Amino acid sequence: MLAALTANNKRLERITLVECPKVTDKGIRTVTSGQRNLLQLELRAMYQLTDAGLTDVHCPLLHTVDISGCARVTSLGIRFLVQRNPNIHCLYLNHCRSLDDQALYDIAYYVGERLRVSTLRLSALYRALSTTCVEQP
Repeated sequence: MLAALTANNKRLERITLVECPKVTDKGIRTVTSGQRNLLQLELRAMYQLTDAGLTDVHCPLLHTVDISGCARVTSLGIRFLVQRNPNIHCLYLNHCRSLDDQALYDIAYYVGERLRVSTLRLSALYRALSTTCVEQP
């Protein structure tokens, strides 16, 4: 169904999919493929979304991405996303529990000064770091 909706409409500026439990990485690739005018991509609580669903997102105008609640997306997916979409300046990553410090490095490296931070919540990342970091004397 997603393919039918987007096959002949490659001028979308915003795509929003929230809590669609049957949408897979293939579905995400289908809806984002060829979307040259896409500005905002909202994929909140997409429980089947993994890094593979983000590898082919390449939208030159894309500036805002919300993948909050996508627990299976790792730092590798974030790297693909920020590396291939040079205009991203707003990222929502709340409750992305599979991210580690590499995601922060990649965001800083590829997005840098363009990033607008209004709220930074790192509770899940903090827990992950606190279990792997050794305390210095």
